[in-house]
Amino acid sequence: MRITATRRVNIPKKQDSAGSVWTSMSDLFTSLAVIFLVLFVVVALKHNLAKVKSLDVIAKYNDFIGGKVPDAQKSKAQESKVKLQESLSQMHAIKQKMMERTQEIEKFTTQIDAQRLMVENILRDQEIKVAAVKTMETQVENKNIAIRNQDKIINDLYKKVQMMEQKINQRDQQISSLTSKLEREVENTETAQIKSVSLKKEMNQMNGIVSEKDTKIQNLSKNINQQEDKISGLYAAINQKSDTIKLSHAANSGLKQEISDMASILAGKNREISNLKNQTYHKKLRQKIAAKMASRFENLGIDVELDKKTGKIFLRSDQNYLFANASSTLEREMKSKLEKLIPIYSEELLSDPKISSLVTEINIVGHASPRFKKRSVNPFDAQSEAYQFNLNLSVNRANAVAKYVFNPDFGKFKHKNKFRSLIAVSGMSFSKPIENSQHRANAPPLSEQDGLCGNYNCKESRRVEIGFGLREDISDLKDFLVH
Repeated sequence: MRITATRRVNIPKKQDSAGSVWTSMSDLFTSLAVIFLVLFVVVALKHNLAKVKSLDVIAKYNDFIGGKVPDAQKSKAQESKVKLQESLSQMHAIKQKMMERTQEIEKFTTQIDAQRLMVENILRDQEIKVAAVKTMETQVENKNIAIRNQDKIINDLYKKVQMMEQKINQRDQQISSLTSKLEREVENTETAQIKSVSLKKEMNQMNGIVSEKDTKIQNLSKNINQQEDKISGLYAAINQKSDTIKLSHAANSGLKQEISDMASILAGKNREISNLKNQTYHKKLRQKIAAKMASRFENLGIDVELDKKTGKIFLRSDQNYLFANASSTLEREMKSKLEKLIPIYSEELLSDPKISSLVTEINIVGHASPRFKKRSVNPFDAQSEAYQFNLNLSVNRANAVAKYVFNPDFGKFKHKNKFRSLIAVSGMSFSKPIENSQHRANAPPLSEQDGLCGNYNCKESRRVEIGFGLREDISDLKDFLVH
């Protein structure tokens, strides 16, 4: 720190130039002493302050070494630790989201590349179309030039025809004048007769010349007609080319809309691909479930008709499952079969959480044979009364199965409550009868009684089907379906 003290004195104008600005030497020493004193005080204060800080640091260090950490500091350290852990968790979550976003961006980039290739192909196609249009325009211009040349030729031909007509008119005038002269001279003298003979010869010669000229005129007319036909053909070709050019221009002007439509179509195709993939997953999942069911039924010796593609069970009116005609009462054989197969069906659908979370409903659907009042009917052209009767019958048959499954006499089985919450009962009347051509290979031979439904099998048409519905989107199970 530098302190300077100055003292100014007014110097009289007449003062000697060797005079001092200081009044005396004592003032100078006093000023210097004050300066050094201030410096000493400042240095002493700094030294004492540094010493106090050092002592405080040493004390804190000793406390730290001795394990004496203030509670406030411990609390702050704990809070900092918690905040740090929360920050690490947030950073980990953000990292996961960034990785997911990166994957989505990569997929989107792949789609963009595919769309870019499609747009490039469209642009190349447009360039080809533009080149084709330019080529057609050049051809049209050449045709126009050819037409102009043909017009010149035709004009020249018309001029020649006009000149020939003028000459013919001149000849006609000469013939007329000669004829009039001849007539006058014939009346006068025999000499005139002789001249008349010579004039007639000349006139015959002129007629011959006129005939030749007429022939040439006809030929010229034919040539003109041919040229006109060619010109008409050229005009038709030009009109056709013009229409083609207009269509090309219209196609080019609508290219942007076409690209936009293509993008929409591409999005639609992507949705269709997604739907097709989902349908494939549905089929594989149903086949997997049905295969496990079939294996368990076979191992337990349960004879049941199971569709291995859909997992649907058919309870038919044969020797195992019997509905009497116009009846919805369960026979003992059917009850016994239901007691064996329903528990297995429930376990296979609902035991695995991956599968049970996808099951949306379990359908029990009743069917009737196409008969009414002991007579067969056309199932697709029957009266309302016949349809309603068999609709009620088919619903009652499905209800009979559902009621027995949840009757206390049926007994307990795994996931019974879940199974019950998914049940949907319905009837189809005789809308889906079984044709005789669909008769199963392992079914009993058809009898005359079976023919009472016309082209349909009465007993097999009287049936109940048990199936299940799946959630629409099951793409998240594709890895499960592979293994």
